[in-house]
Amino acid sequence: MNIIDLTREISNETQVCPCDRTPVIENYATTEEEGVNVKFIKMGTHTATHIDAPYHISKTGKTLDDFPAGWFAGMGIVLDFSSKGEIYQITRADIMAYEKELCQADFAILNTGWARYYGTWDFFRHPYLSEDAAKALTELGIRIVGTDGGSADAAFGFSTAKRLPDPTFMDILENMERENVRNEAHATLLNNGCLIVEYLCNLNQLPKEPAFYSFLPLKISKADGSPVRAVCIPEIKLTKTNF
Repeated sequence: MNIIDLTREISNETQVCPCDRTPVIENYATTEEEGVNVKFIKMGTHTATHIDAPYHISKTGKTLDDFPAGWFAGMGIVLDFSSKGEIYQITRADIMAYEKELCQADFAILNTGWARYYGTWDFFRHPYLSEDAAKALTELGIRIVGTDGGSADAAFGFSTAKRLPDPTFMDILENMERENVRNEAHATLLNNGCLIVEYLCNLNQLPKEPAFYSFLPLKISKADGSPVRAVCIPEIKLTKTNF
């Protein structure tokens, strides 16, 4: 069975959003000392390839454990915007060009082409959804939107943030172009029950036709988000599921 891995590796060098903290992975126990190897991991819920829940932006929003496991697996279609260029705003018309395919899908996978810049500050200059484009996706019944960018929204304000040693969240907010880091798409998607997966990779390996995807999160209590092991299994053929 062909399984396409769409997941970024988590390490002490993993690139995260500048306002997040780099993960820390340590040896808690070793076979030499304790007889077993055990890692201790400290990281944010939005590390590497991860999923956002409505609670991420709203204290009254649903957390990941409010969704059944089946919500995170289903049929997806790739929307190719890799030729659009940096900081391109994806429009409703761009989305509706895929209307027929999206009506048969649970998930929309945005191929911005920006995965090639992962690890650099230019990574945050990826194409992003306009508020109206996000609304179109919810109207078509899409329940998860995935992207190979760092956000479903405009995030290019991060690309010019001051490089500070071990910055706090507020340090970053005070040293970036805040008007160029927006959340309209997040609000539109999440407030309509459409979750968001960010930091995908290997989208150039995906089939053009609808295929089966899984974005299962860790089962973290009251989670605003979680790392996921994102995969596509083209051989599985299903129809759009209803919840």
